[in-house]
Formats: sequence, structure tokens, C-alpha cells
Amino acid sequence: EFPNDAPLLEMIYSTNETYKIAFVLKQLALVVSSSEALRLIAQGGVKVDGSVINSEFTLLPNQLYKIQVGKRKFAQVKIN
Repeated sequence: EFPNDAPLLEMIYSTNETYKIAFVLKQLALVVSSSEALRLIAQGGVKVDGSVINSEFTLLPNQLYKIQVGKRKFAQVKIN
């Protein structure tokens, strides 16, 4: 279950774009490297809003997400 006290992380960019999930995980330091992000995605270790992400090409448009990486990393992510 997603904890209520998960930290709120923000990505702020001047353009209204969408970002690949691996890029978001790396930018917010939820993973050490892009290759770690890709490995976790391939193994089903990344959830966004409770749904398992199984494609490295998943795009995240600007909004608020609840992201879980592995069993113990949780963050609320706001992309602006």
C-alpha cells in the first residue's frame, strides 16, 4: 500500500511535454542509473498510480503521480 507520508518530488520544465518513465525515475534520483530503471521496468518493479509499468516507452504527461520503485521506494511525483 502506498504510504501517506511519501515525499513529494517535482520536475519543472518550461515546455508542455511528456517524459519516458525511465527519464523521470533517473531525474528524480529514484534509481541510480538509466540502466537500473530499464531493468526494474522489465522485471515489473515499477508502479505508477498502482499499475505495473512494463514498457520503457510509457510516457508521463504533466500531472501528479504516485510512483513505487521496487518494494521500498515511494514518491509522489508532480511533473510541471
